[in-house]
Amino acid sequence: MDDVIKARLSDLLNRMTYNFDAVKTDKKPALHKIIPNGQEPRFDFAAVDGSFLPLITLDMATIYMIRLAEVRFFNHVLTDESTERSFLISEGDLLDTDNDVSKIYKLSALKKHQLENLMEYLEKSKALEMASKITSPCIILIDGSLYYQKKSDYLLEITKEFLKFPNISFVAVSKSSLVSTLSNLTDEAFLQRCFPKETGYVEINSEWKLGKTIFAKFSPLGKFFRIDIIMNKNSIQDILGAITCDDPLMAGYPDLLIEAHRNAKIVRDLKLYYDQIMMEIVSKIDQNTPQFSLSSDEGDRILTYHDLLDKITKPTKIRM
Repeated sequence: MDDVIKARLSDLLNRMTYNFDAVKTDKKPALHKIIPNGQEPRFDFAAVDGSFLPLITLDMATIYMIRLAEVRFFNHVLTDESTERSFLISEGDLLDTDNDVSKIYKLSALKKHQLENLMEYLEKSKALEMASKITSPCIILIDGSLYYQKKSDYLLEITKEFLKFPNISFVAVSKSSLVSTLSNLTDEAFLQRCFPKETGYVEINSEWKLGKTIFAKFSPLGKFFRIDIIMNKNSIQDILGAITCDDPLMAGYPDLLIEAHRNAKIVRDLKLYYDQIMMEIVSKIDQNTPQFSLSSDEGDRILTYHDLLDKITKPTKIRM
């Protein structure tokens, strides 16, 4: 049996390699050079990222804690701030009284990926909030994308709000991308094959009218990142020259987004703290309540209500 499985896997791997080798790179797209800006920054910078932690599940509903992190680099001074908000999400809807987000879940298109869309909405809203307080030329970095083909109209509308800030460019960087417009490979893989050691950026033709979509590689040892840019008054070269990072350890990922990510993911580091809180709350609920369960970082159930009671009930002395 092992030999049969190994032969099958070997065959599939050979096919995968053949498909990759069969990609023609004779029609390489134009790779534009990125020219780093001078020592004195022309822009202030800000970045926003979010992370979530599932806390507890009952039937198909889960309580999530979401942490939004914002980082600023103004006048050579780095500051950061974060906020945490909790939401109750079920398979069918957002069960929450938070008016600023509950209205987006009235759109059926959002219900397929509630948490994903909620995260995007909150991050874009935070970017808009930051932009409204900034008067200097600034670049706001966002994790993810700005160009949506299959997202809800509500996310498209909030992205259009970025056009109201002429002094601010909004730059969304995707850690990974499955977009495939240049070959039968993903654009990220195809460009890495075309330019294995070069740095620069390639413009992608798209129907997006609000800005530009590019793939950029900042470090020779790094990778190509998909980047959506709403430039406003600035050029692509101005923006990329300002955010370029050639740190091979981080594959060229922008420094400020790394800081925002580090701050946002703290919510997952606090899992044991939140588990203790939930256990204390559950211990005060009637034991006839339906099955609760604590959740893993990915939302899987790891602790049932019965398990919780075992953990929070102190042993009593048995009299003989």
